Amino acid sequence: MLAAKTDIWVFAHWLGMIEPKCIGILSAQQAKGRKSFGFEYNKDWISSGEQYLLDPDLGWYSGGQFPNGKENFGVFTDSMPDTWGRKLMQRRSAQKARENGKPMPSLYEIDFLLGVHDFTRMGALRFKLDPNGPFLDNNESFPTPPWTHIRELQHSAAVFEEDAGDDHKKWLDILIAPGSSLGGARPKANILDEDGYLWIAKFPSKNDTTDKASWEYLAHKLAIKCGVTMSECKLEPVYGKYQTFFTKRFDRQKSERIHFASA
Repeated sequence: MLAAKTDIWVFAHWLGMIEPKCIGILSAQQAKGRKSFGFEYNKDWISSGEQYLLDPDLGWYSGGQFPNGKENFGVFTDSMPDTWGRKLMQRRSAQKARENGKPMPSLYEIDFLLGVHDFTRMGALRFKLDPNGPFLDNNESFPTPPWTHIRELQHSAAVFEEDAGDDHKKWLDILIAPGSSLGGARPKANILDEDGYLWIAKFPSKNDTTDKASWEYLAHKLAIKCGVTMSECKLEPVYGKYQTFFTKRFDRQKSERIHFASA
C-alpha cells in the first residue's frame, strides 16, 4: 500500500468510553524514497476538555504537527508490530504475491500500522481509512484462537521459524491475526481464555538454549515481591523441552481497551 499522501482517521476507545471518538487525522506521506507522518487533532476533540497527553511531541493545539527527528510519533508506533509481527506480515505478503503470480511488494510503515487486526491491536487507539468505514484491520477470516488451540499455535510458530521459504500458508493463516499485533522479536500469539480475556502466549524459539519462559516467570514473581503491579501470568508445558509463558493482556479489562504509551 503506497500513495503520495494517505489520511488515517485515529479514534480513541479506552476504558469508560461507550463509543469510539475521533481524535484526529494521521497523515502518511511518501516522497523521494522518504516517508513521514504528521498529525492534526480533531477540533471537536480539542474542545471536548478530554485532555490526555498522547505523546510528548504532540502539543494540545489544532493544526498540523510533526515528530521531532523521527518518522512517526511514538504513540502511533506503539500500535504497530515489532520484529515478530512484521515477519508474519512480510511472509504473508510474499505468499499472496506468489499465489497471484506477482512480484513481492514492498511493505511500508502504513502497511504495518493498518495490517494489525483491530481486535488484538495493542492499546486503545483504533484506525480507519474512511471515517465512516470499518476499523482496520477487519479481516474476520482468522479469528483470535481459544486456549484449547495452544498446541497448534505453538507448532505453527515453530514451523514458521524453521521455514526458509514461504510455503506454509496454513501456518501463516493460523498465526497472522493472533500474532501480528504484538511487539518483540520472539514467537508469540494472542489467545482467548474461556472467560473472553486476551492473553499473550510467549513460545520457545528455535534458538533457545535455556528455558527462557521459566526465567521470565521468575522475573515476574520477583517484580511482584518488589511491589510492582503485574498482570496475571502462568507457566505451562505445551510441548517440547521448554515451557511457554502466558501473561494476561495489561491493556484490556475484558472487552474494554486501556490506553498506554511506552517509554
